[in-house]
Amino acid sequence: MKLIRRDKVSVLDLGRNARLDLVKSFLLFCKYINKSRPAIIYSFLPVPNLFLIPVKVLFPKLVIIWGVRASGIDYKNYPLLVKFIYKIQFLLSFIPNAIVVNSFCGRNILLENGVRKKIYVIHNGIDTSCFTFSKKKRIQYRKKLLVKNQILITIVGRADPMKGHEIFIKAAAEYLSIRNDVFFLFVGSRETKFYREYLLNITELRKLEGCSKWVEDEEDMVAVYSATDILTSSSYYGEGFSNVLAEGMSCGTICIGTNVGDSKCIVNQDFLIDPYKYDELKNAWNKAINLLKSPEINDFRKRARNDVLRKFSISSMTDKTIKVFKEISN
Repeated sequence: MKLIRRDKVSVLDLGRNARLDLVKSFLLFCKYINKSRPAIIYSFLPVPNLFLIPVKVLFPKLVIIWGVRASGIDYKNYPLLVKFIYKIQFLLSFIPNAIVVNSFCGRNILLENGVRKKIYVIHNGIDTSCFTFSKKKRIQYRKKLLVKNQILITIVGRADPMKGHEIFIKAAAEYLSIRNDVFFLFVGSRETKFYREYLLNITELRKLEGCSKWVEDEEDMVAVYSATDILTSSSYYGEGFSNVLAEGMSCGTICIGTNVGDSKCIVNQDFLIDPYKYDELKNAWNKAINLLKSPEINDFRKRARNDVLRKFSISSMTDKTIKVFKEISN
């Protein structure tokens, strides 16, 4: 919101706080469209995408572009409503003028589910001017965590079944049995109170208390990435493009990711592991610690940041998006 205010971007608050507000929000949105006459509406995620279906019916000349960010969901871990929404999105995918996904994996999932609308792949853009290593923030944040010379291993992500916290916790518990120089940091909000408490109970059962910390609603992610020695994404499924991995690499942090979504396009192949495999995760941590202690670490950090600058800049994402807008409009 700070950037939105700074750049004076116009914001329409639809005021939807409950499902019963949907009709009111829809009417307000249609009134705004009728007044402002936008050329294109670009939506993100299933519910906003479906929200635009009746809008397209009322304004047939309006160009609608759906943004799809997920690359496959294991529905058994979510309410039936989630499965229903995703299935309806697949069925109605012929209505928007085009679909933009942020991963090649996401495009493949759409094709496998019968989507035949034109699909564009545009990877997310990372603000590399913001996400850059800060020695000052590293010192301050580690002091805040009471972490001095320990190796800080961090997982960033909301408490959601797809994020693979269970495997991370299991690997961490076993890792602590062979090393006493590591500290584990969990950063992320709780998706549901039940699941967050479930994870906290696992943490206690795995005896991570005293060697780990959970931080909610952290605003200064540059401080987190700068303080972190090894950043881990242990997602099981669902990821399209992992912003966390790309942001961490932009800060020069060693990043380990599961082969989910387009992680293989982001992280160094030496640190790409299979999902659910906690033994592979432990081995990757060993490899990362060896790298931290080697003379090659500085070159590795520079290469990681340069990869993000070269492949995932905001300017690259913006140019590709504008190109799609022009092509669809014409």
